Amino acid sequence: MLCLDIEGGYGGSSRSLYESLRHLPTNVSAEVWCRRQGPVQERYAALGISCRVMADMPHISSLPRLSRNIYAYANFFMRWHVSVAFRDALVKAAERFDIIHFNHEGLFLLASWLRRRVGRNRPGLTMHVRTHLPSTPFSRWQFRIIGRTVDQLVFITENEKARAEALADRALAGTTIYNIASAPSVVAAAPNGLASETRFRVAALGTYAYVRGFDRLVDAAVELKRRGETDVVFVVAGDMKLRSSPGELGNLAKRGGHLSNFAERRGVGSMFLFLGHLAEPERLLAHCDLVVRPSRGGDPWGRDVLEAMSCGRAVMATGQFSRFVETGVTGFLHREFDAARWADEIVTLSRDRGTVARLGRSAQQRVLQLCDGQARALDLARVWESARRTPKNVLFVLPDFEGGGAQRVLVTLANALDRTRFKPAILVLHERGPWREMVASDVAVTAVGHARLRYGLWALRAAMRRAAPDVVISTIGYINLGVLLGRPRTSRVIVRESNTPGAAPKGLLSRLAQRIAYALLYRRADCVISPNEPIAEELAHEYRVPASRIRIVHNPVDEQALRVAGAPPRRRPGQGGRFVAVGRLSRQKGYDRLIELLASGAGDFHVAVFGEGEDLAALEAQALARGLADCITFAGFDPNPATWIAGADALVLPSRWEGLPNVVLESLACGTPVIATPESGGIDEIARLAKAGAVTIAPMGPDFLAAMVAAPRNESGHLRESLLPNQFKLASVVATYESLLSPSA
Repeated sequence: MLCLDIEGGYGGSSRSLYESLRHLPTNVSAEVWCRRQGPVQERYAALGISCRVMADMPHISSLPRLSRNIYAYANFFMRWHVSVAFRDALVKAAERFDIIHFNHEGLFLLASWLRRRVGRNRPGLTMHVRTHLPSTPFSRWQFRIIGRTVDQLVFITENEKARAEALADRALAGTTIYNIASAPSVVAAAPNGLASETRFRVAALGTYAYVRGFDRLVDAAVELKRRGETDVVFVVAGDMKLRSSPGELGNLAKRGGHLSNFAERRGVGSMFLFLGHLAEPERLLAHCDLVVRPSRGGDPWGRDVLEAMSCGRAVMATGQFSRFVETGVTGFLHREFDAARWADEIVTLSRDRGTVARLGRSAQQRVLQLCDGQARALDLARVWESARRTPKNVLFVLPDFEGGGAQRVLVTLANALDRTRFKPAILVLHERGPWREMVASDVAVTAVGHARLRYGLWALRAAMRRAAPDVVISTIGYINLGVLLGRPRTSRVIVRESNTPGAAPKGLLSRLAQRIAYALLYRRADCVISPNEPIAEELAHEYRVPASRIRIVHNPVDEQALRVAGAPPRRRPGQGGRFVAVGRLSRQKGYDRLIELLASGAGDFHVAVFGEGEDLAALEAQALARGLADCITFAGFDPNPATWIAGADALVLPSRWEGLPNVVLESLACGTPVIATPESGGIDEIARLAKAGAVTIAPMGPDFLAAMVAAPRNESGHLRESLLPNQFKLASVVATYESLLSPSA
């Protein structure tokens, strides 16, 4: 695995990463890239871990103020080109690592870029969330990107998890793992100037930022001085150069001032000792009496708190989270900062060293239990292992669960995908339809709540982005166009063309609009699946879809399930031929032509039509008018027509156009031959692959009627041998789809 560190040993996130890698089990091989040269490189070298300095690593995090965010993000994007060499190296590194771990949420744009750049060949991406970002639009945007980008998040406390999910407005895939803290094995030498100090030593560690509240120590010192309690010294380690701050602090910051200048101005300079950066903070922690964290962020759980407790030091902090700092047990926790109350506590502790020692022992015991090195490193290793093996999220997008073949294909695929590699979910405009009951129980279904795409397009787009899938698969032309219009930026998109695009009757303007939409949008798809060769050729030649993106993948048929459902066969009583037709009652399916054909010719036939649709009333009236009420029955939708198909002499398909008709494949799986018109989509391909005589192709007219007359009668009452070609069997088709979804595809 590769870990990206923005600090190089100068901050808490860098030290926490080092502790995690130091305690990792031996089956994890790690490499670290640091943005800054620092003390951590030597430590990694001692562990035998390769550590490279990559100064152009881009990073940014959201800030509280709008003006600062605008400036920071503008500067980030203007300097993005500087990181080209680093980003090229990262893309190459992605080929050889199982996991890339971003050790700070400030690397979120880099992670998002990497995911888009390497796509399906990417390693697992994990990220530490280490800070409590302000509730701003920039922070919300940051965590929404993180949620769509990263496979697994690691939160350093429950607080970061709650804040991140509130900002993202969704649950995030992640685990809370406390940072590791270890008791020092030896007592380090005190920093210069501290060994001879006899006053009560109050320590603070970190790099100056207004939110961290180091200036509040000056307020506490002023209050102590006012009371005449000057036997206290505040020992501050870290870069205390003032940065963007309000009021007097801001004026000093503009002149390049230091926190020591602020203390001098307030008349308490003699109560402070500024040590600058300490490569080994334990040198200060081992020789202080109390550690304080006066943060304005209300976050009493930083690296400074954990290391202080591991060194047996009591902590005083602001905030409400008492897992680490607990009043009277491991220190003192104040909901809000109040200089007078802090002065009270400091004076009390300075006069009661026994209480200070007791609190310190309790603090050390607690933190070593919660932040045990081996236990927390093992937790982290499990997260990385799960990210390496995280099933890819696959979102199937359908209009509904109505009884169409296109819907059934994707539901069948969702049910059949290997769950160790893929996690399927289904997104629909609305949830109605009989195929809903066919969906496996572990496949999550989300409904947009709009019956028509024109009203639900923005809701569909928002739902896809919230789901943040690795891959989106859609079917049916207008749904495909909607998905491509609103495609998630970090997802691959596969569209499946279920029908012959140009076959449906349309006006001139509609045809022109369709041609333009397909030409502009289908090229945005990562892959376009055609169920047969004619549709693939039409997409390439008529709609200018790049041939390199088109894949012919046959419709899947669960042969075993169909044969179980088809036994025992059912057959309408009586003499003469018995035929079935299955499909939506619409002009496309050509049932009006079938009625006219039956009325024009001789033959003792009965046709049972299974399906629903807008043409039911017209077809019933037509059959009645032609005197065929006893010859053709409109039986409605049947969730299991397989028994009737298995008992019929043949399945008839009088369609005017089709894609790759599923019902033909299902009929062949039941052992029932098929009579179909040549306009029925990929029927030529099916006939070529099937056994001789399994599929008869005849134009609607005398030839079609003759084929019905010649069909052998099926009066055995037994399920016949399957006629389904191997290319359409479920296992074969699912394997092809999985190869398109797989990272190695």
